[in-house]
Amino acid sequence: MANSADVVKHPDYTDFLPTTLMLPPHRLQALIKQSLELQRLRCRFHNMRDTSPCLDISNNSLLSDHTCKKTDFPCQTVQVLLDHCDEVWYCQFSHAGKLLATGSKEGVIYIWDVNLSSRSVTKKFTLDGHAFGAAYFVFSPDDKYLACVGPEDSPDLWIWDTETGILRIKITHSPDDSISCVSWHPDGNKVVCGGTKGQFYQCDLEGTVVDSWEGVRVRSIQYRKDGRTVLAADTHHRIRSYCFDDLTDRTVIKEDHSLMHFSIDKSEHFALCSVANQGVHLWDLESGSLVRRYRGVVQGYFNIFSCFGGVDEKYVASGSEGNFELFTRSDLFYEIFIRTE
Repeated sequence: MANSADVVKHPDYTDFLPTTLMLPPHRLQALIKQSLELQRLRCRFHNMRDTSPCLDISNNSLLSDHTCKKTDFPCQTVQVLLDHCDEVWYCQFSHAGKLLATGSKEGVIYIWDVNLSSRSVTKKFTLDGHAFGAAYFVFSPDDKYLACVGPEDSPDLWIWDTETGILRIKITHSPDDSISCVSWHPDGNKVVCGGTKGQFYQCDLEGTVVDSWEGVRVRSIQYRKDGRTVLAADTHHRIRSYCFDDLTDRTVIKEDHSLMHFSIDKSEHFALCSVANQGVHLWDLESGSLVRRYRGVVQGYFNIFSCFGGVDEKYVASGSEGNFELFTRSDLFYEIFIRTE
């Protein structure tokens, strides 16, 4: 018997020979993994990380296709919050998922503690005094603060401390201003805010206007991760990019109807737009092209918001007139598959 030290390793000829003569190593294993991955992509209720055991051949049967049970997907109402006395206009979870904020027409924001184990919430703080109502708000990157604005006729920006429930600062530059949208700078030390009357400010946490654009009428704004650029949806049905460093701007996309709100995914490559009476549209921000339309969302009296959700942002969620709609973002399926009333 030859000594193991005398064994000669042959070179890998698969790089030089066609696959008709020699298959690559572990070819069958690669094909099976590809099959399992495709089944995962086709499964509407699969909401686990890519590193999950579903891609491990030893943990999966090949006798049937991979399917997740609908009962494992969050389709059922587990708690109803009845504390608000008027229309609830907006709600948002914190980045860490440990807090929930809900705001209403009555001018009150409730901060709720989220129990991740029991999936239930308990009231933590009551933030009141928003004379025009609490129409939109967003947590700071570290979840320490909550920036809140009202509807289009509101001139105020409120910044609350979520750890104490105390008002950090109320910013009002003119009673004639319209401040109805806000976004945090990635470093958490500044905010950008604006409205449909032409106000578009970048402010620090002391209320000082650091930069401004004149005559820009915006409905929705988002800081990009570079901290230099702000995307803003204006009243001309466009999303435009504004750079506060050199005060340059350009049009990114153009819709045919009013843009009510938009959100961008984690890669900042795609934008999800809630368009008046048109449903939800997915846009490629790099090419400026419309990728997909999600039909079925009804927008009447209320503002409609939409967002990406799930692991790897596989899903598209949107409010609707009296309903909640959930779509799969994948190319294979994009019709409504969950609707709650």
